[in-house]
Amino acid sequence: MWLSIFIKNERGAILPLTLLTFLVLGGYFSYQLFHYERERLFYEQQLQLLELENALQLAVLDILASEGDETEDKHYPMGTVSIVQQAKEDKSVYELVATLKNGATRKARLAVNADWEMVSYEEGL
Repeated sequence: MWLSIFIKNERGAILPLTLLTFLVLGGYFSYQLFHYERERLFYEQQLQLLELENALQLAVLDILASEGDETEDKHYPMGTVSIVQQAKEDKSVYELVATLKNGATRKARLAVNADWEMVSYEEGL
């Protein structure tokens, strides 16, 4: 009996089926939009992280090349790296803070011995 209602399209019986179809399709598209937005945010965060790491590595190379003579802020196309030097007995420790133009920051610590060989490098402090 109820199947004949759907087949003959009498008494508005197609409305629940139409609503269910649109509900399923709307849910599917909403999920796809949420998934796309999450992937886009992940991509942007990874891009920021790579730019920060790149700036820190460039600053480390500049410090090692200049043998610690230049300890002022370093300006690069992606942002600025602030350098603070702490002298110890047998090594120099540099605190690096990279800041992108959009405000994202990342810290690192570089330890160099008296022969200007890198002893340790810690990132993400």
